[in-house]
Amino acid sequence: LFQVLKDGGKYFLDTPNEDCGNWMMFVRLARNQEEQTLVAYQHCGEVYFTTVKPIEPHTELKVWYAADYAKFMEASAVFIKEESDVCPLPPVAKEPVDTWICSNCGSTFATFALLESHQCIHKDRV
Repeated sequence: LFQVLKDGGKYFLDTPNEDCGNWMMFVRLARNQEEQTLVAYQHCGEVYFTTVKPIEPHTELKVWYAADYAKFMEASAVFIKEESDVCPLPPVAKEPVDTWICSNCGSTFATFALLESHQCIHKDRV
């Protein structure tokens, strides 16, 4: 279930429900940063998704809230802890990470897409 704000209230989207679903029924919550392919944020009452890395065809879409959006939604900005009965993900080769720095507040991001979605909060404050 995804949580969104509208008209001052919190609402939950039951995305797996095929009877009332759309493309969102194919989006799942990411359990960790390695499997995350999308970041969600809200702007002017609408929810937007941005990719955080290239997505190959037939790849499951996995999303988590942008840091500021998670704080605003009172959701955890960290990922869901994997349960012990869940098969662990295969190790991912760690490549050197360039950091992207926000020129407005100095926050750093692992990808340009995360920086770009973060900068939307500064546009709202202008």
